[in-house]
This record gives sequence, structure tokens and C-alpha cells, in this order.
Amino acid sequence: MNVAYILYIVSIIIVLVRVNIYYMSKMDKDIFFYLLMNNDNTLLQKYRDYFPACNRIPVACDSYIFMIVYILYIPITCCIVLLKHAKNIYNDMRLYIKHPLLLSKGMAYNAVLPYISRGSQLTPTTFNKIYWGKLFKKLGIDTPAIRGTIKDGVIKYRKGTVLDKKSKYIIKEVHGCCGNGVEMFDENNIPSTGYYIIQDYIELGGIHKTYRIITNVTDITSTLMEVYSLSNTSLVTNISQGGELTMITNNNDNMLLAAIEQSIKAHNRVNCVHSCNTIGWDVIIKDDRAYFLEGNIGVRVNNDKYIKYVDYFYKNKV
Repeated sequence: MNVAYILYIVSIIIVLVRVNIYYMSKMDKDIFFYLLMNNDNTLLQKYRDYFPACNRIPVACDSYIFMIVYILYIPITCCIVLLKHAKNIYNDMRLYIKHPLLLSKGMAYNAVLPYISRGSQLTPTTFNKIYWGKLFKKLGIDTPAIRGTIKDGVIKYRKGTVLDKKSKYIIKEVHGCCGNGVEMFDENNIPSTGYYIIQDYIELGGIHKTYRIITNVTDITSTLMEVYSLSNTSLVTNISQGGELTMITNNNDNMLLAAIEQSIKAHNRVNCVHSCNTIGWDVIIKDDRAYFLEGNIGVRVNNDKYIKYVDYFYKNKV
């Protein structure tokens, strides 16, 4: 390859990076830097939940893809804004060039800011299925019981556990996300590698439906941001697994209202130790009970004013 051509490409990349540094907000730069420099790229994999076709791309490529996106973020942002925001193009262009990570529907902000907040002790394995189960139990919140674990093909039931042959159970990766590794439990056909929990299965019949309750920190306490449901004919309701999202605008259901109050309570408890600006709580409602499955950081937020809350958290906590 011609040396002059290589130098030309390198020069363009340097110019793009310099322009990026100038225009991008410090908060977005901090998040990009964290994602690019962190050895564990689990957080990067979350984009697959919103672009299911990308599940075909090897995980090892995620860091390189993100690096290319960073270099080309301004033209990418301009193209997306031109396509989606033609009605208010000037204001939107300014907003999205300053905060390109808004294109992740807020996911990048609530996924990474807790890790770079002042005094953060979070690691990619802190919030896992066992952690959430213990939290809900401490707070007296209904959650499907964890009956045991599977680690590298070895089942370990909790003390005193006897599985009811008439009941159904489910397995989930302890550190899994995006619905990966979730399947019905079969004692005679278990994964030979990996770390899983064995949990009671809440059977709804027909369409599988979960609610995601988004709570957000405003000043010193948590409040409701929004609620949406995720439904699917298959076992997992995540968007990356074919789930359908429906915004819930009428919160008059008593069980849902009670679950919202419990979500706020749980968020406040989490924030006694970890500074999390936004948490999405996965809940199943069956009959007259709401069962909490887990909390999530790195969640989609549909509120148009979300960046104001993110800015507040960044200025006061990071």
C-alpha cells in the first residue's frame, strides 16, 4: 500500500478525533473512554439488545466496532438525526453532537456513570442474579426463589431444597444479560460450562410478559421515570430475543402501583452503597402478586428530558 495513502488515512483519523474531542461533552467522553479502555467489555455487549442482527458478530469484535463508531461518530450522528429528527433539525443536531450517546436511548449513560461515579466500588460482576435475589429478600419483596446453582456442569442445591416434580424451574446465567442463557431447567440436560442459578418459573400461560419499571435519582431520592412492558411468545422477553416493547401510560393497576413503590424502595437501598442514576426493574405480575426478577443498569429510557437528569447526576456524583 502506498505510504502517502496511509499517511492520508492517518491524518483524516487524527482530524476526526480532534473534532470529536472538541465537540463531545466531557461526560460522553468519559463514558467512551471507560468503554474503550475497560478490559471487560460486558457493557459493550448490551448494544446487541437493541440491534439483534449484531448477535452474529463475534464478541471479540465489539471493542473494535466501538472504536470505529467513536472515530466516525459525528457523520453517524448527523445521518441518524437527519433521518429521524427532520422537524427540529437545528436543535436536535446541536443536542446530539454534544451528547451522541443519547442515540443509545440513554442506555450508555445509566450503564457507565455508576462505574465512574465518585468512590465507586462497582465491578461488572457486582450486580448479578444472586445479588438481586438477596436484595429483594432483605426488603421483603416477592421474588422467584433461587433453589440452587449450576457451576461448570455441577448442580448445587441450597440447603433443605427438594424440587417439586410437578413444578417448573428456569436457569439463568448469574452474570448474564440481554436474555442470554435463559432456558427451562432439566436436571438431565444441564450446561457443562458457565455459572447459572436455578429459579422458580412463574408461568403465565400464552404470551410471556414482563414489566420494566424505570426509577431515576433526583437529588437524594428515587422517583418513577417510566414503565413499559416487554412481551414475547418465547421464554425471554428482551428486545434482542424478539420481545415487543409497549409503553405503559395508565398506571392505575394496583399491583403495578405497588411494584412501582417497591422499585423506588429498592433503588434507594442500592444507592446507600452504589451511586446508580437509573435502574430498570424487571417484574412479572401474576394474579395478585408482583414478582421482581432483577434490577438492570444499562436500560433503555424513552423520556425526552432524560439528558437533564443525567447531566445533574454527572455534575453531582461523578
